[in-house]
Amino acid sequence: MKKLFLYMMLAAVSFSMQSCLHDNDEIFEKSAAERIDEAVANAKSLLLSADNGWKFEYYLGSEYSYGGYNYIVKFGNDGKAHVSGEIADADMVTSSSWDVVKDQGPVLTFNTYNAIMHELSQPMQDPVDGYEGDYEFIIMRTTNDSIYLKGKKWGNEMLLTRMPSDQSWVDYLTSLADLKERIFFNFEGKYGSIDATAEIGESDNWLYVSLPDSTVEVPFIYTVNGLKLQTPVEIEGKQVQKLIYDDASQTLASEDGLFKMAALLPEGWRPFDFFAGKYDFTYNYGTFPVELVPDKASNRYLMKGLNDKYDIVMTYSRSSGRLNVNAQLLGTDESGVQVWLAAWDIAGGGSLTWSTDAGVSLVWNGDETNPEFTFEDLGNYPGINTDSFILWGMLNGSSNGAYEGADWFAKGSTSFRIPYWKSLKKTGN
Repeated sequence: MKKLFLYMMLAAVSFSMQSCLHDNDEIFEKSAAERIDEAVANAKSLLLSADNGWKFEYYLGSEYSYGGYNYIVKFGNDGKAHVSGEIADADMVTSSSWDVVKDQGPVLTFNTYNAIMHELSQPMQDPVDGYEGDYEFIIMRTTNDSIYLKGKKWGNEMLLTRMPSDQSWVDYLTSLADLKERIFFNFEGKYGSIDATAEIGESDNWLYVSLPDSTVEVPFIYTVNGLKLQTPVEIEGKQVQKLIYDDASQTLASEDGLFKMAALLPEGWRPFDFFAGKYDFTYNYGTFPVELVPDKASNRYLMKGLNDKYDIVMTYSRSSGRLNVNAQLLGTDESGVQVWLAAWDIAGGGSLTWSTDAGVSLVWNGDETNPEFTFEDLGNYPGINTDSFILWGMLNGSSNGAYEGADWFAKGSTSFRIPYWKSLKKTGN
């Protein structure tokens, strides 16, 4: 009886399988291979149909660890893809081959080297996987104006949207760069009805919202007027994904007002233009006239006057509202020796480094009418508390010792030493 029951069950399963196979033939008039071929052809046709290319919301890193960046891609009938992106100059366009190939489904691939598209996927000494970027993308689904992708190696979901025909690539990328320069990084306000603070990651493109009992962390991509979160977050039962930055009020807010934060400026914060002018620079060997000349395109100032052969670069930090002087290459002499302004810790025993992490920050005295700045260590290089600078030579990538070329000495100094930086006092515009 048990055997009879078993035979009956097997017969039922066999009949069911035949029925399912019959149903599949009815549902899919084409074979799986034919369906993939058709999907590949349709994807190619759609990619080619954008006469001004596609905006590419490109995410980096395992589990989006480095956040998102904007690319623009134009796919050509000649098999070439033309790529621009916010990681490069706005007018830079690089070209390489592209294709849509068959895998489990259609896969978009940039199959020859592209200086922009492949830049963030290049291996490095540290980290070994670089910034964990993809250059092959599984096409998940499409509409006429959107193509939903998934990075084949790192698994991040990304999006192509049709670029408006009348939108200049250069203007679009320039607008992104302008927004990134204007926006602040620390905010306080409301997350729904709850008091909260928010921080925009300067290096990882993540938004961190601190609540009384929890933290919301989400990767984002810049837009021309704010941020777009990679995935919506829920605030009091509603989804929020786009945040608008308003220059006039210095706020970051959702369109419905559920998320609204005002910029939180650190003590002593100053706008970029505040620093331009003539100063008296005081260090251990005296006081000497210098001038701070803005180079806004490079987000820096040049301190001129300490030596005719070189300027000292002061970079502007948007988040702190300060100018910073890091160890830096000043130039190369006639014999090929690189002359560095090395960070020097006299009070701590005389240690020095030419690492560009080390240096000092300018601290404002709070006086709008008679501004004066002192110097404090940046705190970025363990073991060295920078209080001075020193001229140091490098040859073929190795230390060449203290630099003895007298024509490179700072004004007032009779040696390679520029000890104990004390102050910059403004004397005029």
